[in-house]
Amino acid sequence: AYYCAYPIIGGKKTTHRTADNMVEELLHLKQEYNAKAVLFRDPTFSLNPKTTAELCNKIIEAGLDLKWAVETHPQGLDYELLDLMKEAGVVAITIGIESRNSQVLTSSERKDTEENHLKKIIKYSESIGISIMAGYIFGQMEDTKESIKSTIQYAKELNTSFAQFVISTP
Repeated sequence: AYYCAYPIIGGKKTTHRTADNMVEELLHLKQEYNAKAVLFRDPTFSLNPKTTAELCNKIIEAGLDLKWAVETHPQGLDYELLDLMKEAGVVAITIGIESRNSQVLTSSERKDTEENHLKKIIKYSESIGISIMAGYIFGQMEDTKESIKSTIQYAKELNTSFAQFVISTP
């Protein structure tokens, strides 16, 4: 999307590290720095659920006693993966909802998550002890007073553990 810094900073091509490589680094952080928690700054973290499951299984196998949080798109999440992530130590997930208005999402090149799926994932995550931080953006090109009010109402309805409201800064 035109407001997202990730493509500007990292480029549009995604690259992925192996689960073994990431676990090796997590072990290093734990052993050398006594790390207790980490944040995966990767908005595509669960884009490939198989890769995410592999990482979770490797974290569990390594006996890493780390809490972790992640940014991701809710589309790749399901109950089975959330259970595995929880077992591996996840305590929080940040998801970008941005707006509840499909025109706003389309104009800012964002994928809309099917509403029932989104609500199920949020409710299930919160019920098993994974806090959800939902991010919302106001001031997109197609935003109106009504669409912003609708997004605020939707945020109240979703009632996630945390919500972040920001102004679009292209």
